[in-house]
Amino acid sequence: MARKPRDYSAEYRRRNTLAKERGFKSYGQQRRYTEYTGTPVRYIGTVEPEDLQEIYSRYAYSYDDYEYGEDKLLDAWIRRSQGRGIDEEEAYNSYKQRARGGTLSRRQIGRLSRELYGEEWNEKWKTS
Repeated sequence: MARKPRDYSAEYRRRNTLAKERGFKSYGQQRRYTEYTGTPVRYIGTVEPEDLQEIYSRYAYSYDDYEYGEDKLLDAWIRRSQGRGIDEEEAYNSYKQRARGGTLSRRQIGRLSRELYGEEWNEKWKTS
């Protein structure tokens, strides 16, 4: 007798429902919480939003730790944003969030400029 095929969407719906009952937005958020805290799911009651804030604070980027010269494209992005009336910290955060903590290429910076400022960044610009 052939086995019944698994219904993955139903399983994931069930996981999302259980996670929402525990106070999470989704199953993925619950999974990240258990990985970060090391708490097995069976020991999680309902989670308060303040508890979740601790996890997401580690993804905040600190402009205070940055020194000019570490990333020349980031330096150019900050200078250009300052010329558009954006402060350094906000420009740094927008860059780092898009780069997920890493660096962006010139093409990616152009896309970011179009999305944030609604303008092209296709002119020649120096990184030094």
